[in-house]
Amino acid sequence: PGHYVDDMASDFKRHCHMESPDSRAGAQVAPAEALPPSQALAPQLPAAGDADDDEEDKCNLTNMHQQLEQSFACRTQGDPQGALEPAFTAPTESRGPTVWVSEYADFSSKYGLAYKFGNECIGVRFNDSTHMVWDCCRGVVEYISRSREEGRPQESRASFHMQEPPEALTKKITLIKYFKCYLQKAKGRKEGVEVVVCNDKVAGAPDDAVHNSDGLVYVKRWLKTKHAIIFRLSNKSVQVSFFDKTEIILSSEERIVSYTDQSGQRIMFSLQSLVRPPPDIAKRLKYTKDILFQLIHR
Repeated sequence: PGHYVDDMASDFKRHCHMESPDSRAGAQVAPAEALPPSQALAPQLPAAGDADDDEEDKCNLTNMHQQLEQSFACRTQGDPQGALEPAFTAPTESRGPTVWVSEYADFSSKYGLAYKFGNECIGVRFNDSTHMVWDCCRGVVEYISRSREEGRPQESRASFHMQEPPEALTKKITLIKYFKCYLQKAKGRKEGVEVVVCNDKVAGAPDDAVHNSDGLVYVKRWLKTKHAIIFRLSNKSVQVSFFDKTEIILSSEERIVSYTDQSGQRIMFSLQSLVRPPPDIAKRLKYTKDILFQLIHR
């Protein structure tokens, strides 16, 4: 333990067929301190993430859960079936989600979660609860960390170009370069960490879907359950990628639900009431609602 950058250097060559810059220069990569192990959410919800949600996150989850709870409410006292199926307006013409996780690899036993967005940005949610996102097209990298000031969590962002990284982040830059290569090269391989594609039939995100008002979007927290992996994004949306290749994305600010079927077809519903969706969507939304409840009350 503690020499994970050295371990990565050999993996880098094996999976990407290239040398690290340090090995070409003949330099020794200094051993790095080991990252802390992933924390578990609860026995029924194995997860990687902070046990200490800030108030804004808690309010966002509560808002999403309340919206789903209302949509599941019985529309009339004489309609007992209404309590079992959510009610929505007909599919909307909304643009829908602009940022979502398209694939990921779970390295959390040592490093963290590596992922790629539909807009080709690469991200890492490190086990020490820091984040790094790389806009590969522009070469821009953002590093996000958190601290507590006066008892409240504060987010700090550092932005730089990949060609001029700060020396203090050399180790994590090495990792994100490795993960980018791994996600490209290791798909379909049976050995090593699996690269999971959420749905390979979904079209990529539009070119302008990279930033929100606060900078690059990133995965704040994530967890795995028996049936799905859940990503909580920094743009206040929640993505639930089921292992059968279907997907739910909730946007609390736009009050929109996006559902993607196994063929990659995506439809949007407004979270406000009248038309019942098909049972397969209703079932997944109820599962999502129950997960949100457990996240709020853990």
